[in-house]
Amino acid sequence: MKKLFIRIFLTVLTLVLAVSAVPASGVRAEEAAEGGLTYTEWKEQLLSAPRFTFSHHKDGIGRGTCSVYLAPEKGALRLANGYQNVDTNHDIYEGGYTEEGWLFVRYVNSKGYTRVGYIPGNEVKRFKSSLSMRKFVRIGAVAADTIPVTDNPVKDGVAFTELNAGDSFTVLAKYTYNGNWWYIECTAQGKTARGFIPRETASFYPGSDVADNMNQEPVTLETLGTPEKSPQGTEQMGFVVVNGNKGDDRKKIRSDATSESKWLTVVYPGRRYPCYGIKTGERRKDWYYIFVEEDSMWGYVLGGFVTFEK
Repeated sequence: MKKLFIRIFLTVLTLVLAVSAVPASGVRAEEAAEGGLTYTEWKEQLLSAPRFTFSHHKDGIGRGTCSVYLAPEKGALRLANGYQNVDTNHDIYEGGYTEEGWLFVRYVNSKGYTRVGYIPGNEVKRFKSSLSMRKFVRIGAVAADTIPVTDNPVKDGVAFTELNAGDSFTVLAKYTYNGNWWYIECTAQGKTARGFIPRETASFYPGSDVADNMNQEPVTLETLGTPEKSPQGTEQMGFVVVNGNKGDDRKKIRSDATSESKWLTVVYPGRRYPCYGIKTGERRKDWYYIFVEEDSMWGYVLGGFVTFEK
């Protein structure tokens, strides 16, 4: 009887172990091991990466001289041989507090160069930010060629490091208020650092979370493409070109097909935007539902301001 019990127990144990080895989703083990994103999903994430801006404090924020790091952690890279700082009693721009409690800032140093970095929270106590900092994404990437990384997004400043072909980094957001940049996190001098790479020219592959990532086509801003579907589930039906010439008045993008709806952003004369629908609004006027990639925003532009192209 005892031997029979042992045989039954071992049989049940073997079955339990066999079942637990199968992925819960029912996908074959080798397929589950690949996991991650598809190449298309990865590109869609890049297209919708958040855009951030800074709030200007002309007279400073009154916290004296503060240390500045290139990422919100004490072990992060700090420029100027480890002594980079900012006088917060003077003109400064801030982008809100990170989840770690560091203040995101943009400022001009004593040599006249713009810098972007993070002040430890304990050095700016009781300062109330005027912004709610947008949450960054984390999109893995691998450099296809040499890419300079700078902490100066206003003028093409000196790079504090370079990414070489094959180096991994993480895309966090986009910055298009001054120039046109990806904001990334990488390793420089053996430490964590965040900085800006040019969106027009930077070429990179998907990160390791995309299957067969190094055999995919590297992307640049030109080859990134457009979203496959809108938040409304509609597919791209063409493009709209904003009427007018460069320097003419910008056109407002609204949350709905009415001039009374929320103003979301603007689009620029001469530029082309993908269109995902047409809606008849007030006074039976047509409004075009478009994607504004530089702002990662969807909204409506009045038909009289644009020319539609299939």
